[in-house]
Amino acid sequence: MKVNKTFYCLIIIIVTTIAYWNSFDVPFQFDDSHAIQNNPGIRDLSDLNRVFNSFPQRPVAQLTFALNYHFHELDVWGYHLVNLIIHIINALLVFWLVLQILNRLKEQKRISLQDPEILFVAFSTGLLFAVHPVQTQAVTYIVQRMASLATLFYLLAVNCFLKGRSLLSKKKFAWIWFVLSGLSGLLGLFTKQIVFTFPIMILMLEWILYEDIGSFLKKHQKKAIIIGVIFLSFLLILPLVYKLDFSRIFKTIPPQQGHTYTLTPYNYFLTQLRVHMTYLRLIFLPVNQHLDYDYPISESLFEWKVILSGLFLLTLFILAIRYRKKYPVFSIGVLWYFIASAVESSIIPIPNVIFEHRLYLPFVGILLASFLVVFIKVRKKLTIIILLITTSLLYMTYERNRIWESKKLLWYESFLLSPNKARTKNNYATYLSIQNDYLKSYIIYKNTLNINSSYEAPLLNLYKIYLTIGDYNSANKLNINQKKPELINHILNYYIDRDFKTKVKEYLLDININNVKSSNINVLIKASEIVDLQNVSDNLINYADSVGIINNDLKNYYTYYHNITNTNKNINNMIEKIENNKIKSLLLFNLSRKFTVEKDYKTALNYIMDALELDNRPEFYHLRAAIFFNVGNYLYAAMDYTSAFKLTGDPEFVKYRAMCYERMGHEESAKNEWRYYEILTEKEGEKGEIPESTLSVGEE
Repeated sequence: MKVNKTFYCLIIIIVTTIAYWNSFDVPFQFDDSHAIQNNPGIRDLSDLNRVFNSFPQRPVAQLTFALNYHFHELDVWGYHLVNLIIHIINALLVFWLVLQILNRLKEQKRISLQDPEILFVAFSTGLLFAVHPVQTQAVTYIVQRMASLATLFYLLAVNCFLKGRSLLSKKKFAWIWFVLSGLSGLLGLFTKQIVFTFPIMILMLEWILYEDIGSFLKKHQKKAIIIGVIFLSFLLILPLVYKLDFSRIFKTIPPQQGHTYTLTPYNYFLTQLRVHMTYLRLIFLPVNQHLDYDYPISESLFEWKVILSGLFLLTLFILAIRYRKKYPVFSIGVLWYFIASAVESSIIPIPNVIFEHRLYLPFVGILLASFLVVFIKVRKKLTIIILLITTSLLYMTYERNRIWESKKLLWYESFLLSPNKARTKNNYATYLSIQNDYLKSYIIYKNTLNINSSYEAPLLNLYKIYLTIGDYNSANKLNINQKKPELINHILNYYIDRDFKTKVKEYLLDININNVKSSNINVLIKASEIVDLQNVSDNLINYADSVGIINNDLKNYYTYYHNITNTNKNINNMIEKIENNKIKSLLLFNLSRKFTVEKDYKTALNYIMDALELDNRPEFYHLRAAIFFNVGNYLYAAMDYTSAFKLTGDPEFVKYRAMCYERMGHEESAKNEWRYYEILTEKEGEKGEIPESTLSVGEE
């Protein structure tokens, strides 16, 4: 049966859509927060200057985010749809790229493939590119559209150049394709820096596919000038776009983002030799993927891992150069990988030494180099092999997207696979804190600071936890600047809940509005309304409106709001046999209660810990808090009382918390919590009162 290109393209589109079908509900993750959710620069499509300046080096990517926000606001479905479309286009561009390369080699009689075989190899390469799970970070992780979109322009530019190059001898408007190639390259350059290597990639393909660059320049002088002008413009625009300062590009990067290491071009290069081996392993064995790798830094050229990695990569490079005429596909693939990796994985230090999305563009080369080898060896059974590989990869991609669907699973995975990385611990603990599991998050934050005591994020998060559980004393002992945007909401809510209006007013008057974040605006406006600071409220509304972090509906709402408000072994065996987690957790809870009454607190604690692993019911936290209270661990008890309070809103848990602070000797914390308890109970009483009728006699 004769199969045409359209059919293959449809297969790629359908299979890729299936692989990413469960990605549409993946929430904003990690850097999506500041790049999209809390980025005022993308919220007003009519102000393109603001959109472009929200990330001046990547205005094209920012424009796509602004378009998404214009049509979908913060509904992730639309963002994922665009990312998937970009990925599908890239897979089709890979299909076209391989087709052009193989057709050129067939013309030169350097490969022995027939047209149907060339078509199938190109299709299979595009398909595997589309469904491989290592690509998920560039597709499902919304902000990494920057990588996938830059790759789209890169692939399009290369394809257009190859198309134009093939038409030179036929004199059929080749210059149009060269112009399109240059324009696509420029768009890519305004999307992400990885496109910097595009001219080098073109030279490599020209060298291998057309062999004699010198004779080409002599024979096609006018066309060569056009190409040269395009490339020269490309290289001249680059310094203007990125304001290149080589002293800054190759600068030493001090410890940041929770890292304890200092990066230099030297140790970054040595580390990247090993990182490349990890990337290659992920291509051929995509297991143990995770978002945030804990990758040790290499400081010496004589580390055995560095030596072996360097020798392997050098061998690949030499073989690619040496056998470019005999095995051109292998050479193109290997050199593609090295060239496409050059910006992010060579000698230019980047704070994070490894991320899976950096493999998105280089992956094309390894896929091309390795696939043809497989084809030559098993060409008779290739259809079955491709079917099996595609099915396996599709399943792995689907499962990988399932991890991305859950913030808990995404960070717990990295927490397990990078147990000694401070940032991973901090981010997982932050998720737990959001889920009201304050005790576990507190312990992890403490462990994070043991890894890196100078890491500010867990320190700020500890401050938030102390305020959340009402321990004002412990929070203040941390000696942190209370005006930091990360703390504003927690501090104001603490004061508001306890009716400390004077402190709210003092805090608001001392804040620099220009330093706040979009996530602070609602709380700040609420606080200013409560203490009747009309001018502060107006300034906040105007500031939020001026920087695009408040829409008209919300602005009108705030204005309107202001105007109208001037157990044993046998039991354990039985528990293990229970499959229903809800029943199992309740049984563990009752066992814990039994041993608590018997004052066997150690056994009771073990059972209630197991129960909480299965379900986070408020009565479970209450019981564990009571156990901690009875054994004298009042801080842990206060945290669990807080978890129970957050889940139920019952003020009694605030009272128990106050009792914890009395036992700890934290007099001010206890006093404040008793005050908070009284406020809450008064509100409860107000809810229970039956108001008198306001109807006058005779009214109905």
